[in-house]
Amino acid sequence: MPVGKVDCARIVKDIRKEYDDIIWVSASIRGTRLIIQVKENEDTIRQIDEAAAEEEDAGADQQAQATDIVADKDCVITKLVPRSGIPMVGEGAEVKAGDILVSGHVPVVDDGGTVIAYQSHVSDADIQGRTVIEYKDEMETGYEQKEYIYRKREHSSLKKVEYFLKIGKYDLRFGSIDNDYESWEMYAYEKQLRIGENFYLPVAYGKRTAKPYQSQAVKYTKNEIRQQLSGKFQRYCKDLEKKGVEIIENDVKIYTEPQKAEARGRLTVLMPVGTQTVSQAPEIQASEEQDETGE
Repeated sequence: MPVGKVDCARIVKDIRKEYDDIIWVSASIRGTRLIIQVKENEDTIRQIDEAAAEEEDAGADQQAQATDIVADKDCVITKLVPRSGIPMVGEGAEVKAGDILVSGHVPVVDDGGTVIAYQSHVSDADIQGRTVIEYKDEMETGYEQKEYIYRKREHSSLKKVEYFLKIGKYDLRFGSIDNDYESWEMYAYEKQLRIGENFYLPVAYGKRTAKPYQSQAVKYTKNEIRQQLSGKFQRYCKDLEKKGVEIIENDVKIYTEPQKAEARGRLTVLMPVGTQTVSQAPEIQASEEQDETGE
């Protein structure tokens, strides 16, 4: 759009009409750039902050409800240090995904040892388990390698070059990259002219180059295959370590076939276990005396 057709006053009016929380807006032109500055109503921002605080308080109240820690994977518990709640399993226990590890309902008993109520807690504990992780990664044993075509006499690569000059909607070209190459790549460079930092002119120039190539099937060497698969596996192990996972046994090996190669096997690890879930309150069993009296 030409600079002369930009209506800054109209832009300011439309912004104020569209956004009620903006109390000041400015539109100006610098060179070929349109600069818009705004200021929001601080009371609106304060109301948003208060609403967010209320949501946080509501979330805190919701979190105050009893929660359990359940196993998120099959494993053998190797460490369980409770901070809140009551442990439901001990070290050495084999658990399945979904089993309750720490309950958020702590029983309250009378002098006779009868459960008369439950206290609600947000369960918290350090839990570690031993489990097995399956690992598999594969790659093709070959790839397509590009070989660029060279002129024998000039000892330079075969290519077609086109220079261009853009002035507004006009595009002037010198040379051509039109070709009948079977396979080719195009490289392009373009630069727009400007005066100073902000005044860009509707003028640009550049260069396009078309280079033909031939594809050749190439096989990776055994060493290259090992380096690629091993490198990805090492990065995978480092990511596990960042998550607090300790690898205690590694059974991953590399297998090579004519068309593909893969690294596969198992990792025995020690890792954090458990996820929070809403606790279901247990039913309180009536005592024999209550059953007899009906109270």
